[in-house]
Amino acid sequence: MDDSEMDGPSYEKSKVCQETASQAKIEEEESYCFSHPRRGVAVIILYSQDFKGGERPGWKIDKENLQRTFSHLGFRVDIYQDLNKQDLMVHLQKVSREDHSDCDCFVLAVSSHGQECHVGGVREDTILTIDTSIKTREVVDMFTNKACPSLTGKPRLFFIQACRGQKLDHGHEILPEKSTSNDDTLDASPVDSDLTDVIPMGFIHHRYLHTMQQNTAVANLMSRLRHVTITKQGRQVLQEGALPKQVVSPAPCHEDFLVMYATPPGYFAFRRQNEGSWFVNSLTKVLYASDGTRNLTKELTRVIRLVAENFFSKNKDKDLHGKKQTPVLYSMLCKDIYMGPKKPLQDGR
Repeated sequence: MDDSEMDGPSYEKSKVCQETASQAKIEEEESYCFSHPRRGVAVIILYSQDFKGGERPGWKIDKENLQRTFSHLGFRVDIYQDLNKQDLMVHLQKVSREDHSDCDCFVLAVSSHGQECHVGGVREDTILTIDTSIKTREVVDMFTNKACPSLTGKPRLFFIQACRGQKLDHGHEILPEKSTSNDDTLDASPVDSDLTDVIPMGFIHHRYLHTMQQNTAVANLMSRLRHVTITKQGRQVLQEGALPKQVVSPAPCHEDFLVMYATPPGYFAFRRQNEGSWFVNSLTKVLYASDGTRNLTKELTRVIRLVAENFFSKNKDKDLHGKKQTPVLYSMLCKDIYMGPKKPLQDGR
């Protein structure tokens, strides 16, 4: 037996081990580190009232689902319920100033009414608080690298259950390969009728009227503007012409950010009294069942499919009956996320 015959199998085994180790190193470098002592903070923002000051049916189900899911995944859950804008911002600023350096990531989830506003040709999403509205942008921006340095390089996940306008998705009938009907959704009783998280423009509560008037005044001012040209002499010349184009502006999605909305820009988001919102219901089912072996973006793609395929609205108002909804995902994550229940550290901490 010559040397090549003796060294062949050993060489092949060594080569396989090296390739396996190399692949493991690549996967580690391409995934966020989730082996910190703490999983992190999950902030849950909830509002129990509708636009008329009455109860917002289904909010308790959203609260239970979100709290149960993120506690199961190992987060410290902070719940802020029915706060005015000022108090909410104070609480969020306090969280942003915490030291998150020993955490895997950060989560913020919202369940409230919402609307869109248009100022200066720019579209913004807003979330309803107990006294006024707040731009989604303002909430998200509180956890940027500059505002919260200890989260730099860590994933920040935002889940927004709120309407983003008053458009309705009528859907399109398809012939599925297999039936995906759900008796609960198809045969929902009047008690289970689907509601929306939008603020009807004809029924704005008096507490929000002043804010809406301010927005309207700004919008009216901008509607009188024309394009401005600076001449060689430095003079400003107003040109008659078309108004600036309207720009769809979703919440800023910064580096290491993922922002997921219940619905596309300009559309309704639905909610059921006995099941909670379609989006939170599906999101929490998928995340709670996650064992950490699948990439989070794949899991969230499954959430989109569940909402789009398994729900359609049931409402006595024919204009709101039989409608669909599709969540939207914006991501600037730089690496993959594999998140299941938090495993204890080997040293027992």
